[in-house]
Amino acid sequence: MKNVTVKLSAMAASVMLLVAACKRDTQRTELPYEKPELPATSFDYTSNLSGIFTGIEVTNDKATLGRVLFYDKHLSFNNAVSCGSCHKQEKAFADDKRFSEGFIGEIGARNTPPIFNLTSGANLFWDARANNLSDMVLMPIKHREEMGLEDIKVLENKLAEIPYYPELFKSAFGSKKITVNKISEALASFLISIRANNSPYDKAMRGTHTLNPEQQRGSTLYFTKLHCQECHKDANNTFSYMPEVFNIGLESKYKDEGRKGITNSSQDEGFFKAPQLRNLAFTAPYMHDGRFATLEEVVEHYNSEVVNHPNVSRQLSEVKPFGGWGNNNGGQVVRNKHGMPTLELTEDDKKDLIAFLKAMSDESMVKDPKFADPFKQ
Repeated sequence: MKNVTVKLSAMAASVMLLVAACKRDTQRTELPYEKPELPATSFDYTSNLSGIFTGIEVTNDKATLGRVLFYDKHLSFNNAVSCGSCHKQEKAFADDKRFSEGFIGEIGARNTPPIFNLTSGANLFWDARANNLSDMVLMPIKHREEMGLEDIKVLENKLAEIPYYPELFKSAFGSKKITVNKISEALASFLISIRANNSPYDKAMRGTHTLNPEQQRGSTLYFTKLHCQECHKDANNTFSYMPEVFNIGLESKYKDEGRKGITNSSQDEGFFKAPQLRNLAFTAPYMHDGRFATLEEVVEHYNSEVVNHPNVSRQLSEVKPFGGWGNNNGGQVVRNKHGMPTLELTEDDKKDLIAFLKAMSDESMVKDPKFADPFKQ
C-alpha cells in the first residue's frame, strides 16, 4: 500500500509539474510597443505586379500594414512568434529548419513552405487545403500549435491597444477601426506583393543576361528531356504559379498522408503540392517534411530512388518514348530497386540540372528592404 501511495504521489507531482510548465509556456510576454521603422513615403509594392492576375487589390498602404502585421509577434497568443519567425526573408520566406517551432515551442509536422509569387487562391499549404489567400493568412494565427490565437476576434481589441496600428489602418482603409477582415486583407496584400522575378533565368528570358553553358544544358534537360514543367508549370514565368498536387513516390506507406488527411480518400495518400522551383538556392531543406538537405539529394531521388506506391503520379511512373522517366530512346528501360523507371542521369547531367535550378533564384528578393522586418533595429 505504501508503494502505491508513493507511486500516486510521484504521478501527482509529475502532473503538477506538467501543468505548471504548460502555464509557464503559454503565459503572455508583455512586449514593449516598439514602433516599426517605416519610410516617410511608402515603398512601391505594385510596380512588379504589372500584367499578373492576383485576385487581390494591392495598394502601398495596405501592403505596408500587412508587412507590419506579418512581423509583429503580438499576433500570437503569448507574443512569442510572428509569421516572419518561420517565414524568413533571407530563406525566401521559408525556414532553414526541417520543422519550425510554434508559440510554445512545439515542433510542427511539416516543413515551412516559401512565400512568393502567390495568387489569391488555388492549392495553398502542402496538402492544398486552402484555396483562398485571404482565409489562408489567418489559419496559422488561429492554429493551436503555430500562433495559438484560436479566438481570432480577440486580435481586434489586442491590436487596437497598440499605438502604431490605428493610423496604419486609417492609411490603408480610411478608418482606424480594426477588424479581422482588414487584418486578413492587409496580410494578403503584402504576401501578394512578394515576387521573385529577377533571377538570372528571368534576365535571360528578357534578353539582358546569358546563362552559362552549364545552366543552358540544365535548361535543356529541364524542359526537353525531363519534362519537369509537367508538374512545375510555368505561367507568367513564375513556376508553380497555380500549383497542382502529386505523389512523387517518397514512401511505400506514408506517415504523413498528405492530401488524404483532407479528403479521407485513399487515392489521395501521398499527394502534396508541387512546390515552386524558384529560389531553391535559399529554401533548403526540401520536400513537405524537409527530408532532403541538398538539391543533390532531391535530384537523386527523382533520378533513381522513386518508390513504388499505388498512387504515384503518372509523370513519374510512365515510360516516355523520347526522354523523361525511363529515357527509352529505343533501348531497354532501366528500373530502380523499387521497380520504377529511372532518369539515367549522368553526374554531369545532375550538375547541369542543379546549376539551372539555382539560376532561378532571385537574390534581390531576399534582400529587398520593402519585404524586411520593420522591427529590426
